[in-house]
Amino acid sequence: GVKKENTIKRKKIHLDNTSCIGKNLSGSALILSTLYNSKPLHVSGSLLSEKLGISRVAVWSRINKLRKSGIKITGIRNLGYRLDAESNELNKNLLNMWLNNIRAPQCKLIGYDSIDSTNNEAEKLLSNHTSQKPLVVFANEQTDGKGRLGKNWMSPAIGNIYLTVGVKPNVEILKLRMLTLYLGLKISDMLNAFIGEDKVNIKWPNDIILDGKKIGGILTEAKIDSERINSLLIGIGLNVNNKPTVPKALSKIKISSLSDEINKNISVNEMSARLISTVTNAYASAMESSIDSYVMANWPNYDYLKNKNITVLNGSKKENGKVRGLDSKGNLRITTKNNVEKTFSAGEITINF
Repeated sequence: GVKKENTIKRKKIHLDNTSCIGKNLSGSALILSTLYNSKPLHVSGSLLSEKLGISRVAVWSRINKLRKSGIKITGIRNLGYRLDAESNELNKNLLNMWLNNIRAPQCKLIGYDSIDSTNNEAEKLLSNHTSQKPLVVFANEQTDGKGRLGKNWMSPAIGNIYLTVGVKPNVEILKLRMLTLYLGLKISDMLNAFIGEDKVNIKWPNDIILDGKKIGGILTEAKIDSERINSLLIGIGLNVNNKPTVPKALSKIKISSLSDEINKNISVNEMSARLISTVTNAYASAMESSIDSYVMANWPNYDYLKNKNITVLNGSKKENGKVRGLDSKGNLRITTKNNVEKTFSAGEITINF
């Protein structure tokens, strides 16, 4: 409903003043974008109806639907509507609004409240995806989230990010052999810029670490045909506002969430948009030119394992040594106590304190 109150000013917007509002937005996302870019002022129902080319009753109906999805929009008679609070769930309209606000590359968005795994779903959908635009599958909860080396990724409902970007590169394997490492660097850059401090590191090859605690991970899965990558899934899990409860078997691993570490609630829709934009831009860069030298030059600044003594479990084989960075293929280098250098393309890492 619309409360009566006349002491608050209304935003006057000319219809041509739409620099922040995308031409490709759906009606509901366009309403949200208009309200967001007008905060803290109100926007009249007549302006929204003119902008969308629909009746004021239809505007009211759309706003009610947005409210039912957990978005707080106040309405005041003779003033109009104002966006007061976003939902703590991923919401396609809010996500579209944020993707538009940060000028992200276009992609196809498919969202679910709950799903087994966004990687699994993206793999199914990608087989019939003909567009050049990346396909993005997101969910508020995963019942069977995938981690590296066949592990489960704990994916509690609401407040965190579980998404997969699906693409069809059709390039030789060598071209993208360092993509996971490159994505880790780019995501760390984005998160450091977001929190305003250089606190995010990467634990080789794909864990996102903040202040010594794991807050996320990247899982890339490829379908390879005749030495070429046919389809590629880039799965990302990020604990934003909800720290998963860790089983006793994993209690050695310190796990946290972004909001716990920086002590404030974060918009999951804004953070998802920033992740999607970072990943799609990084993938485009990797397709355009070689990323290997960038990874080699920048890895030491983000290497959480740098100079640490670790144990690598590779199959049934265990190896202890001191981390010496990457080799030219992105493999992990260690030196054993006998000063023998060994490299690993995969393995489970334990830090020896």
